[in-house]
Amino acid sequence: MSTTTSASSRKPQGLQNPLAGPRRARLPLGRAQRWLAAGEDGTQPALPVFFTQSVLKTIKLHAASDMDNEVGGWLAGRWCRDAQAGTEFVVVEALLPAQQVRSGSTFLTFTHDSQVAMLSALEEQYENKCVVGWYHTHPRMGIFLSGYDTWLHEHFFPQPWQIALVVEPHSRQGGLFVRKDGELSPRRYSGFYELHSSSMDSVVDWTNLRAEPRPVPAQAETTAAPPPPVAAKPAEPKSAAAVPPTDDGATRPIEVKRVIAKPTAQPPQSEPKPPSPAAPAQPEQDPQTENKP
Repeated sequence: MSTTTSASSRKPQGLQNPLAGPRRARLPLGRAQRWLAAGEDGTQPALPVFFTQSVLKTIKLHAASDMDNEVGGWLAGRWCRDAQAGTEFVVVEALLPAQQVRSGSTFLTFTHDSQVAMLSALEEQYENKCVVGWYHTHPRMGIFLSGYDTWLHEHFFPQPWQIALVVEPHSRQGGLFVRKDGELSPRRYSGFYELHSSSMDSVVDWTNLRAEPRPVPAQAETTAAPPPPVAAKPAEPKSAAAVPPTDDGATRPIEVKRVIAKPTAQPPQSEPKPPSPAAPAQPEQDPQTENKP
């Protein structure tokens, strides 16, 4: 519940000197999934915070390493500013777990040795990064900052862009504490952005956060439906006649009239004539009979 430093410890020199200014970078919204806490809407936060998936996995492993006592450490990364959007943001890219600590179920003490060890690891392994905040667990206690947590944050992480992350490993919950207008609310936490690597599969399983629906790509919204097919016009009859030019050289259309041939009238067929009456048959003469006078 409480996180303190040993009475004899002094603030490491690396945490006293603020950076000259934020780095110039673009907001990596295209490959990030935003996670919202209760009460948050879709508006952009005052300080967007991006966690790489490797950092989220390491935090989960460290939190599960001791489910009865508090554990914690520093968060290292980059403090950036998108000049085009006019927005400052933080990218958490490395984790510095505190080893030489005194801890219990309701407290965590960062000793002087633990702070020196974390600072040495930062300078040796992450020379291009700075301390952007810290994290610790609250076993079976919920997500909040105690009075000692708030005191530590104000004295050891005084920059407006430095953050605090609290994890409750039993209920699998997590929350981010960010200053708003210079003030830090110990009971009001927010979500963050999960920065994806090669795949878009999420590693966040904290039950108190919900994924923000992804916006529909603008290209899909503005794509017009294909035009309906145009019915083919019947072919016009071609005329063999040439198109004479006009006086100004242009061609003049000629009206072609269709001539429909009508069938020629057939003469009426004459009715069959009745056969003429047959002449009386003449008796045949016997060639052997002579005619007598």
